Amino acid sequence: SVELRAYRWNGSAWVLRRTLLTTNRDAGDATRWAVTFALSKTGRWKLVAAALPDADHAAATSKAAFVTVLR
Repeated sequence: SVELRAYRWNGSAWVLRRTLLTTNRDAGDATRWAVTFALSKTGRWKLVAAALPDADHAAATSKAAFVTVLR
């Protein structure tokens, strides 16, 4: 399973605001994940995908993606 973590910049630090569980689907030899959500507050956001550990895989995180929400 994968969690999508949404951090919002508060002017001095990134603060975790939401954690979303994704839906997984098999895609041949790989697994694809997806989630639909809205960022309700304006400002700078950082999104990080975190793969949770299981018996066959170690935990891992993606590089951050940055988004700016405008009014």
